[in-house]
Amino acid sequence: MDKRVEGGGCSHPPGFEDRMPADGECSISRILARHAAARPDQPAVIQDDGSTWTWHEFHEKVLRAAAGLRRLGVARGEVVINWQPNSGEMLVTWFALSSLGAIHFPMNTAFKGAMLADAIRLSGARLMIAHADLCARLEADNLAGLSDVVVIQDRLDQPLAPGLARHAFSSVAGAAPLLSQDLPEVQPWDTACLLLTSGTTGNSKLVQVPLGQIWTLARAMYWFMRPDDRLMNIYPLFHIAAIGGVMSALVQGAAIIQTPAFRTQTFWDSVRRLGATALPGLTPAMIEFLNKAEPGPEDVQNPLRVAVVRQASPAIAQFCRRFDLDYVPSYSMTEASCIAVGGFSPPPLGQCGRARDGIEVRLVDEHDIEVPCGQVGQLIFRPRLPWTVNAGYWRNPEATAAAWRNGWFHTGDAMRMDQDGNLYHVDRMSDTIRRRGENISSLEIEREALGHQGVADAAAVGVESELGDQEVLLYIQPRENCRIDEPEFLLFLMERLPHYMVPQYLAIVPDLPRTQSGKVRKLELRAQGLVAGAWDRSAAGITVKRDSFS
Repeated sequence: MDKRVEGGGCSHPPGFEDRMPADGECSISRILARHAAARPDQPAVIQDDGSTWTWHEFHEKVLRAAAGLRRLGVARGEVVINWQPNSGEMLVTWFALSSLGAIHFPMNTAFKGAMLADAIRLSGARLMIAHADLCARLEADNLAGLSDVVVIQDRLDQPLAPGLARHAFSSVAGAAPLLSQDLPEVQPWDTACLLLTSGTTGNSKLVQVPLGQIWTLARAMYWFMRPDDRLMNIYPLFHIAAIGGVMSALVQGAAIIQTPAFRTQTFWDSVRRLGATALPGLTPAMIEFLNKAEPGPEDVQNPLRVAVVRQASPAIAQFCRRFDLDYVPSYSMTEASCIAVGGFSPPPLGQCGRARDGIEVRLVDEHDIEVPCGQVGQLIFRPRLPWTVNAGYWRNPEATAAAWRNGWFHTGDAMRMDQDGNLYHVDRMSDTIRRRGENISSLEIEREALGHQGVADAAAVGVESELGDQEVLLYIQPRENCRIDEPEFLLFLMERLPHYMVPQYLAIVPDLPRTQSGKVRKLELRAQGLVAGAWDRSAAGITVKRDSFS
């Protein structure tokens, strides 16, 4: 395979056309049926152990799962939670739900406790598809309206929470397959999935992602994809990057390599063994880990040709030279997916590319007044066509109205733009913390911290890490006459938070800086960075282990 092929034309990105999909173009079930008919024996899904499903086999598995889920009453427009690690079954159930016109809610496998309860309650789902090893986290007081669970790799010796009806996936997926004509027609304006995001402010929200959005994302962000590619998905399938990457492979008829998760030690072995040619993304931390490996003559001997990254950086440039591949800089968010993207030509450091065709962007001050070229402002945008970005926040009209103020979506990100329209990411204008590819709501960390009997108030902020993203610094104001023991307090949080949200640093302070109305001044805390004397869990020898499947 020729590693470097760039599209032609004057569109941006190359070869992309901003348009509404023709009949059936954005329907996952119809795309899948076309590939099953046109290339039945070609690989569609390649799993980490090398086992392969052809397009015909994959299509058959999806139709069987769709039939079984319909028997359980899954209907068009119904929200169904999908709580699994990356696997072939995750793809099958996602595509089966889409085939039925249901709304797919892939849920973070690190969730537990209050965050798990919040996600279930926000969705309003009655049915969940879950891996057996995750079901132990379901408790009677966090189920909301949940009544049925389809269990992947079911083991009957593992009890479910009282009140839940159990359905083994092996039985559900053993149904006689549906015929394509029995499936409902779907349109660009139908909600494809709900994705949880910490958003620009406040608690997490569920983004309504229309089919037209992920179809546009697949063609714009992944403009470089070809039918002979093998896209290796290293992101969890509850991330828009993974969803867009898989959709791009589906649109092109390229093979999908489904790996459990990114692992530094096995990454290049997987790339070579499975023939991966494209990646839906690499975070700064992933690149840093891979760059630290001992160089060798075999570095360039790999089939990988292109990866999507965030803004250009020296570490990314070093990585791509060393391993002989191209990178595509980009800027996206769950609410819009592809806002800006670049080509193969190495851009200046810090650049994210420029707005794709069909997206209008502005940089504005706090009053939505445009700032002069070269100055920093908040990035806001609006699309030319409907259903190519989010359809609002699920059951949250107030948050939707706030985000779409004055008819423009407010990203909460500080950017600057040069005279050629290229965007450079500067900072976040919100309380969101970005750590190892995860957006973290500071309010959710603070909520759990305030559950400790010795804590009067708490404030979580992001501080720069050596890996190019952020670590969590949690300020703690103890109650009067209470002493906080840092190791004990961290263990308290570890029992309640997903691993990626557990603070790296703790700072015990007598009081927090406040406004006249009593609100904590987080801008002041962020500006301080990592304060002297902050307790570091790594220095204390405490390791936070990744939760199973997360």
